[in-house]
Amino acid sequence: MRRAQAGFGLIELLIASLLFTVGVSGLLAGQAVAWRNSLESAQVARATALARDILARMESNPEALAVYTQEGVEPDGLPQLPPHAATACHSPLEDGPCAADALAEYDLAAWQALLEDGGERSAAGEPLAGLPEPNVCIAVQASRLTVAIAWRGAGARVAQAESTCGAGRGRYGVDDRQRRVVALQTWVPREQ
Repeated sequence: MRRAQAGFGLIELLIASLLFTVGVSGLLAGQAVAWRNSLESAQVARATALARDILARMESNPEALAVYTQEGVEPDGLPQLPPHAATACHSPLEDGPCAADALAEYDLAAWQALLEDGGERSAAGEPLAGLPEPNVCIAVQASRLTVAIAWRGAGARVAQAESTCGAGRGRYGVDDRQRRVVALQTWVPREQ
């Protein structure tokens, strides 16, 4: 009489290993997609918060809209501001309230630092929380104020953003497929 075989044979072991490998590969691919989606939503949240921040700064200082929007300047992101702009309005040596234009320069310099590095840096000085390759477009038409922030997303997309901010500059992959944009609008009374 033959005894019944106990345990696994080589074929069963190979099939079990193959199934385990396929399952682990699927799990890792799912984790990569979840990580990318989490990164994308964090970037959208950061861009939205930054757009709201600069809009609030502009709404509180409507006399200096020309400084914020850089009217008459080619819209290629924010201007390079002098290094003293960041401290000009909040220096303990300053007498009296800040002028509207100086406050706008201060706001732009402080806001640009948040845009580029999120106010967080590693021990080596590398930015931790900024948006990758940001581009900002601030426009005013009549009393409508628009702030659009473009940046490089984690992966390519087929659908393009409605805003043209940052488009066609070759910074956001082939056909701007990695370009992400958040655009917010508000209304501010303009002086006549």
